[in-house]
Amino acid sequence: MADDVRFSSAASSATSPAENSHKGWVMLSWTFVLVPLAWGFTQTLIKAAALFT
Repeated sequence: MADDVRFSSAASSATSPAENSHKGWVMLSWTFVLVPLAWGFTQTLIKAAALFT
């Protein structure tokens, strides 16, 4: 019976607006990390390709 209580409380907290807001902040933060990373990666590939042509 204790497992049922833990499961129901976990299920109710998964749909809370606070958690949705937290997911939004995480996605925004990863965007600020991945966009410059992708730009740097492509620039490195472009400059490395110039060495082999």
